[in-house]
Amino acid sequence: MRTDRALIGGLAAAAAFGLAKADEFEAKLVKRIDGYIEQEALSASLETLPVLKDGFERDEILELDLQAAGITTIIWAMGYRFDFSIVNLPVLDADGFPVQHRGATNYPGLYFVGLPWLYKYKSGHLLGVGDDARYVAEAIIKLRKEC
Repeated sequence: MRTDRALIGGLAAAAAFGLAKADEFEAKLVKRIDGYIEQEALSASLETLPVLKDGFERDEILELDLQAAGITTIIWAMGYRFDFSIVNLPVLDADGFPVQHRGATNYPGLYFVGLPWLYKYKSGHLLGVGDDARYVAEAIIKLRKEC
């Protein structure tokens, strides 16, 4: 069933949490790299991180009218672990994995890439995702032309 409204209740909170964790990881990584440079007395240019502020403090959007907002496609980049619990659409199988064909779901405008065996063995690998991404991008362009 397609609806022109997408429920995105936990998305903002999940995104803010994920972005805050990424900022925290970056700061710790840079600190470790700087420590190594100092310990080994290496010559390296000084780089300072921008002061991190909580740029995620905004009103949480719980529902969005996709049509009114002009949104026809959502690209979801989620990282290294699969967690589709936030996808509240009828596109997941009994195991919670997307039902798709070459990335396209039965929900118009919703696609996935980076999944193992999406189309080929290499689909779930960094060096193989490009072929699938190209296919999905072409499908999105085709869908937009039909609308």
